[in-house]
Amino acid sequence: MPALKRRHFLLGTAATLGALVVGWSASPTRQRLTTAEPLPATASGQVALNGWVKVSSDDTVTLMMAAAEMGQGIHTGLAMLLAEEMDADLAQLRLEQAGYDPIYNNQAALLDNLPMFKPDDDGALKHGTRHVVGKLLREVPGLWGSGGSSGIVDQWLPLREAGASARAMLVGAAAAAWGVPAAECEVAAGRVSHPASQRSARFGELAARA
Repeated sequence: MPALKRRHFLLGTAATLGALVVGWSASPTRQRLTTAEPLPATASGQVALNGWVKVSSDDTVTLMMAAAEMGQGIHTGLAMLLAEEMDADLAQLRLEQAGYDPIYNNQAALLDNLPMFKPDDDGALKHGTRHVVGKLLREVPGLWGSGGSSGIVDQWLPLREAGASARAMLVGAAAAAWGVPAAECEVAAGRVSHPASQRSARFGELAARA
């Protein structure tokens, strides 16, 4: 291949790769709500509402736990976070070890401790690096772990989204069954109610419909 053609080929290849990298960096970040494979039912009458939450016919709410308990109370803290967002009774919650799906990767443990940046650095380069590294962390399964007080920081938003999504599904199931607007339903202590018609149902009764 003549030198000029080889140079054009290399420049063209570099430009194409650069465009692919830029395009990948600008594409939407992978969600942290649903797993690649549906969660299996580990109890009778159990239904997975998303990648973090399963509800059983006996009203048990199962949280997929992706943080290790080492005496710091992270299991209790995350369970409380989910229960509050779902309006479930904390006594209903049970924990199940999460598997190896990218939604469970602990991003905060790495992103908040990037060695090339100082803690008080708030520059564009740090934000750009966090964005790219964060996207990479959402693509590779099995990178979850605990440390550096990162559990709540990392799962604060995913668990709130998971709890809100599960709550909305349960409310939607109740509203559809009763033929009423979902906005008129209320949720408290693991029960959905419709005050105007004085009807109510437990989470376990609505799980299959949801």
